[in-house]
Amino acid sequence: YTGADRAQLTKVFTDSLANFEQVTNRLGLPNDDVASALAAFLVGNYIAMHGTSLPPDEEFVALTGHLRTALASSPQFVQSTSSQKRQAYEQLAMMGMFMTTARLALAQTPNPKAEAHFRNHAKANLELLLNRPADTLEIKGGQVSLH
Repeated sequence: YTGADRAQLTKVFTDSLANFEQVTNRLGLPNDDVASALAAFLVGNYIAMHGTSLPPDEEFVALTGHLRTALASSPQFVQSTSSQKRQAYEQLAMMGMFMTTARLALAQTPNPKAEAHFRNHAKANLELLLNRPADTLEIKGGQVSLH
């Protein structure tokens, strides 16, 4: 991005990261936790794609725990550098919080055209991360499953 778009998007994503960190602090989750950032990315894009509401806090915390366990057993993640983990944390947290915030805004002020575009964007985000069709993902009861 260039010019005014770059400055505006930098602010949007910086604010998203700050908001995410406020949420994780409120939930008692560790700072700079890639698992909670991954949970935010998955949940934010999932609710955006399906046009649903946020899961309860306890389900988000449970999902984070499951993802933390999965990441700890991933050789690729374990072997990542601190810098790579920080970059993943920031990108996942910013995008997850942005998608969540935008979904909540669309729920309050419906805009069918914007929502269709937004759903497609969320679907693409999930497919890029999962490397499979996004409609195979289900998040329910603090668990994530792929069908």
